[in-house]
Amino acid sequence: MNKKLGLAVAGAVMAFGASAANAGIIIPAGDWTLDIGGNVNTFYTYNKCDRNSGIAGQTACFGAGTVDDNQTNITTGLLPNYLSVSGKTRQNDLDVGFTISLQPGSSTNNALIQNQNGNNQENRQAFLTFGDASWGTIKLGKDLGIFGSDAILNDMTLLGVGGGGFLSGNTTTIGGIGTGYLYADWKAQVSYMSPNWNGFSFAAGVMQPWNNLALNADAAIGSRSTPGFEGKVNYEWAGDVSGKIWASFITQKLEDLGAGGILGDETARGFDVGATVKVAGFGLTGYYYDGKGIGTTGFLLGAVDAAGKRRDSDGGYVQATYALPGIGTKLGASYGVSNLDNTGTDGAANFVKKNERWTIGAYHPLTKHLNLVVEYSQLDTESHAAVQDSEQKTIAAGAILFF
Repeated sequence: MNKKLGLAVAGAVMAFGASAANAGIIIPAGDWTLDIGGNVNTFYTYNKCDRNSGIAGQTACFGAGTVDDNQTNITTGLLPNYLSVSGKTRQNDLDVGFTISLQPGSSTNNALIQNQNGNNQENRQAFLTFGDASWGTIKLGKDLGIFGSDAILNDMTLLGVGGGGFLSGNTTTIGGIGTGYLYADWKAQVSYMSPNWNGFSFAAGVMQPWNNLALNADAAIGSRSTPGFEGKVNYEWAGDVSGKIWASFITQKLEDLGAGGILGDETARGFDVGATVKVAGFGLTGYYYDGKGIGTTGFLLGAVDAAGKRRDSDGGYVQATYALPGIGTKLGASYGVSNLDNTGTDGAANFVKKNERWTIGAYHPLTKHLNLVVEYSQLDTESHAAVQDSEQKTIAAGAILFF
């Protein structure tokens, strides 16, 4: 998969080994070379949700009450539909490039997000780059964040549905987001990526910071006067046993907590470590993250309590895959968990304590460009209010086409 899809698709294909096109539509245009490509995917999902009540910050069910909820959806998977245009050229001893992309959703049932037309669309990428192989690349614009990016790019459900099959009307499902890793998100940034020195490289960026999605009476927070900062180091190697190890971080201010800023400021931070190894058709990935004031899914969701005190969070996932010889079908199993701690001043607040997910899947390359996918996922959400738990089971079947 080439640069046209940026990190989102390219990383998924390389990490998971799914069938995909080797190039998009290449168009010479004067000094420029344009590349048009993307993917289209659609999945049928059947979702069975058992709940006692709605839990703030949960990933398993929406709504309140003690009734169960069975739902059928035809929707996009974790990877959105993607149409991307990239361009590159060499000028004044610099490699210069750009990427702009659109991500339209497939679903037409939008009761959850109040879009009566069902025409959900995102604009995840709009950035320019310049640099040289001798000293690295500078990026300006909107693209995938640095912290947590390897976690989602190595998630096998990036080519399927994972969790959140009930999210009809959204642009994507949630895969393993909030059940093993935080969402890297698509952020405005000024970032730098180093050259590759015999497998070692690093990246660092000044980022548009998150603003909080408050839970219940939690203090609404954000960062207005200072940016966020993210960075990553990684090492890759090839051979009969190939793989990659990485570590990344995120930090940003949480300013003016509470009404009128009376609770003062805090600092959100997180770090992660991960590794993936492949040998003889087998693949194994392990990942762990830890955070303070960073939340449980990303976006600072549940990051602080009503008194403005940071909540601790951690989690991770393990994943094993195997490609059947000859036919190329990849079988996979993944387990992930995300935890969000009580601060001690939360009392009996009803917010998520733990999200836990199992996924098993089969990913078959029907052609060079087209993959058929079948998955089963189970998400269990536990609340700090003990009787407020829920469970969601999702069966998903569909296809993803790269071009």
